[in-house]
Amino acid sequence: MIKGTYKDYIETLRGNTVDSIQKSLQLLLEDRCKSKCWVSEIPVIERILDRFDELTPLWVELNSKLSFNARYDFIDCVLGLIIFAKPDSFIEARQVAKELHAINTDIANTAGHLADLLSSQSEMSESSGFTSDIYYSIKDPINDAANTAQNYLFESYPKEKLNQLFGRYDLKYWPSLPQIIRAIADNANQADVYANNEITSVGTQSQRASSVDCIRAFYTALGNFTVHDSRMVEKVMTFPNPAIVGLLNIVYDWKDEEILSDEQLKNYKSRIKRQV
Repeated sequence: MIKGTYKDYIETLRGNTVDSIQKSLQLLLEDRCKSKCWVSEIPVIERILDRFDELTPLWVELNSKLSFNARYDFIDCVLGLIIFAKPDSFIEARQVAKELHAINTDIANTAGHLADLLSSQSEMSESSGFTSDIYYSIKDPINDAANTAQNYLFESYPKEKLNQLFGRYDLKYWPSLPQIIRAIADNANQADVYANNEITSVGTQSQRASSVDCIRAFYTALGNFTVHDSRMVEKVMTFPNPAIVGLLNIVYDWKDEEILSDEQLKNYKSRIKRQV
């Protein structure tokens, strides 16, 4: 294996040849194996190197349309796909979204029922000849919860001032327990479920998981690697479809029905162009 450092990997890209890209990947592989950093990239680099010649059209495009710094960004993005844009992670994310919807529904129903019970409990205690040791002020469950959880920070700092504040204002100034629980129910009932990052968002747009999820993620991820070329995505969109399809099939090691086709990429890019 070629000897060198991580810096050599970047500098080698200045060669602006297909051979220089291959050598830079060999240097990067050596660095990853030696440093034990970003080890998830190792099998990806190995697959690319094993089938390097199949991607010659891609390497030609990289050299002709991107600066050496932008080529570095492109490769960095591609190797990162296996970490933050895995097909399995998109399948899992879809399942999590469904579960969150179900949990929110359960919370809304359960909290709504609990709010009704608390209201009935309070009314009966106030209007009948019987009562029970129930919470009347929201101060009480806050203090009890902190005590049960052994929240020493609460005990050391806000507890005294909070209780003083409750002592200054009558119960009518505070929301009742049923009102608070009702607010929790309403919040859960109205809460939207959405991805908290752009990659997950685009990777779960369709109802059914497929290789197209990773196409969206690839071009979206490229948008985060434009420090050295603000037109990175625009330029890569002009690369021949087979070049990008071959790259993604190798990066994700897709087999059989998973394999991405030129037609799928073409259709995706057509939709993108219509949206612009």
